[in-house]
Amino acid sequence: MDERLRAVLLDRRLMAVMIHLKRANVDYGKSIMKDTKIPLPDVISILDELERRGLVERIDKPVLKNTYAKFKRKHEVRKHHVYYTLSRDGELILRRVERELPNLYAELIVDDEELRSSWTKFINGTAGPSDVSRLERAGLVINGSLSGVGVKVKDLLNSKAK
Repeated sequence: MDERLRAVLLDRRLMAVMIHLKRANVDYGKSIMKDTKIPLPDVISILDELERRGLVERIDKPVLKNTYAKFKRKHEVRKHHVYYTLSRDGELILRRVERELPNLYAELIVDDEELRSSWTKFINGTAGPSDVSRLERAGLVINGSLSGVGVKVKDLLNSKAK
């Protein structure tokens, strides 16, 4: 599995920022924070990580039109922030995630020893706080229960085990 895809699957916050950028086309940290409810310092570090991985890129234009920056109300906006957009690789990874999410998580659980251990403990009811935290960060567990995706992954893994 591609290391960039693996990172996005293991931290749902990265995926949330990428999904926001797909909807907005172009946006800046504070606006992303308001939409995703992720604290601003975390949004900035996530954007830096996504940029380092080649999944987002900075916009160098001095003026943005609202036809390009979809969440802008004015026709033309002078830049006062650092704006980001998904890179081509980011778009491709997000497209794949949208198409194959439960299968990708199932593959990741089989391949990643730490995640597999946390998953097995959670399913067996013996998960510790760090196991639950790891699964929550990935988006497989919400408030101590399997998320919708987590249920699909469980069903997939159960059907493959038979």
